[in-house]
Amino acid sequence: MKIVLSIAGVVLALLIVFFIDREVIEVEHNTEDGCENLELTKRVEEGIYKNYGLRIPPNTKGEFEVLLDGKILTSGKVNTDQYHRRLSGVKQTDNAFVLFGASVLFGTGVSDEETIAYVLQSKVNEHSVYNYASRATAPNNIYHFLKNHDLRPELPHGNFHFVYVQSHATAYSVDAAPEYSGWMHLSPWYSLEEGKLVHKGVMEDRPYHKKYLELAKSGTYRNSGLSTELSNDEVYELTCHLYTGIRKELIKQFPKAKFSVVNFPLSNNEKEIEYISSCLKKDNIPFFNFAEMLKEMDEGSPEFVFPCLDHYTPKSSDALSDLFIKMFDLK
Repeated sequence: MKIVLSIAGVVLALLIVFFIDREVIEVEHNTEDGCENLELTKRVEEGIYKNYGLRIPPNTKGEFEVLLDGKILTSGKVNTDQYHRRLSGVKQTDNAFVLFGASVLFGTGVSDEETIAYVLQSKVNEHSVYNYASRATAPNNIYHFLKNHDLRPELPHGNFHFVYVQSHATAYSVDAAPEYSGWMHLSPWYSLEEGKLVHKGVMEDRPYHKKYLELAKSGTYRNSGLSTELSNDEVYELTCHLYTGIRKELIKQFPKAKFSVVNFPLSNNEKEIEYISSCLKKDNIPFFNFAEMLKEMDEGSPEFVFPCLDHYTPKSSDALSDLFIKMFDLK
């Protein structure tokens, strides 16, 4: 994508965060040219849960207003149900369409009724659409969540299709970059040992964590690559195993469930996409590259992406919901 989506740096400037099992740290800001005056006047609290990551608490009733140069860029409501899920206007059916993902799927910058999940639910009547997305979520978060959490009481349906929407998935799986501050440092750290996923702790326990904190303070981090000791191919391989692990954990709870992966128009890392799609094909996990289908969105058109906020507009939600209906034959 031509516009660099500095998700972490931007959104941390927008939200007051409270921490569980961790001290409060400084809030970061978007320092891109022309974006220094981005601010939020009404805030939504979020929590850091050790080994799970960033989540809005259950039964939250919040609202936000984003200003750019003193003018309203976007505003809306952020409400969750008793299971931390952002409201999506769920219709009760026998078929559950369950979405996992990060900030763009969660709906940073848009009101509840403008999120992809909510707009999708408004267009279909034979599927119940659930939004399990959280900001800065990656396959490692979802894998750990499913290994330690029973979804069955939350999803009383007969048929299930689970979809992971990736956006910078591999970086979030291992990176925990210094500029992302504490909210990713407490995400679960998994390594691949003899072909098996091993839970090693949290991201800040990784050997190279302190080194990259020092690089960030010295201002040299941006030229240092990912804050990981792994090569790109090793990162891709780890991510693929996490996807396979997610499917295995889902099947344990929902034996007849389907699982697919969707790539959103966020990154033009063709090598990453090629590697991920190839390994998923070997594991018989369907992969849909929405980036190829929505070129304008992938190129950062202001109709589809908020300036400086670097997240999707309601028009994007409308376009992406139509793609979900088409590719997954939703009714």
